Amino acid sequence: MPQKVIDTYQSFLSEFNEPPLIGNQAIAHFRLGEYSNCDSLLVELVMRNPREAALLTTSPMVYAQRGEINTSLEWLEEAYQKHELHLMWLNIEPLFKPLHTDRRFEELLRKIGFPE
Repeated sequence: MPQKVIDTYQSFLSEFNEPPLIGNQAIAHFRLGEYSNCDSLLVELVMRNPREAALLTTSPMVYAQRGEINTSLEWLEEAYQKHELHLMWLNIEPLFKPLHTDRRFEELLRKIGFPE
């Protein structure tokens, strides 16, 4: 299944080179154990224009899935500081599940204003 996802995202990326597509493709590579492909896509993602709104929530999703909790939370804190709109999905997005047990994630949700 992840390979099918990668193929689908690759076809979309040829037309729409958007951060969420790159991020989801990176996660699919990671889940397949294709870590170098995941790393390459993550580098491509973080080297984009830092003002791209979706970048501030897509990158931490990839980091969360890779188990890089500190890096993920650093990106999310920056997204919070910049009032990133996509944070409205933070408490329900399944790709952030690895962060749910971290006290800093709970604090961030509280700062954003999500109910406890």
